[in-house]
Amino acid sequence: MFKSIVPALLVATILPTTLAKTCSAVGAMADNSVVGLGPQGVSNSVHLYDPDGNEIGSTDSNACTDLLYIEGDGLTDKFAWAASCNLTKFKECHGAYGTQTHIEGLEPKHDSEFYGVGIATGSQCKVEFEC
Repeated sequence: MFKSIVPALLVATILPTTLAKTCSAVGAMADNSVVGLGPQGVSNSVHLYDPDGNEIGSTDSNACTDLLYIEGDGLTDKFAWAASCNLTKFKECHGAYGTQTHIEGLEPKHDSEFYGVGIATGSQCKVEFEC
């Protein structure tokens, strides 16, 4: 009896994780400034991607928010996004989707580039979720 139950339980616990597909939500902040004159252009957005890397949804709303819902093509539920930021970069991000009620985001990435009299800064934060 135990010989048939153990393999069945093993397959039942492993199979859902091997078949799970991973989607991602990526928040992006960009700031383009002239040194000494302040911001010349600022953008914040959140984009949803399917497991193949195709964009399936986005919003141009403020990526630094307590709660933002984003619809994605092929998703059964809306993705809930939240992030905290300082002036030019993400501090952290997290999300929720379906029964995944609190998904920690990956460590945010930041970069900057000087050009002539200006500076461009960028920051991205990514949340991966089973879809």
